Amino acid sequence: MMLTTQQAAEKLNVHPETIRRLVKAGKLKAVALSDTARARIRIDDRELQAFMDGPAKPNVQAVQA
Repeated sequence: MMLTTQQAAEKLNVHPETIRRLVKAGKLKAVALSDTARARIRIDDRELQAFMDGPAKPNVQAVQA
């Protein structure tokens, strides 16, 4: 499901401008609905969930000698 900046902001309990800043900084992936400078954007709910979960932790397994 694609979320508006308002919906994403509500899920993170932040202002919609914060969402726009995160997208602009490359910290949150989004899709622009047009090529204009003030294009409306949508955020995939899976991307938002991945952002909330934080960076992926490497899967490290113990090596036995």
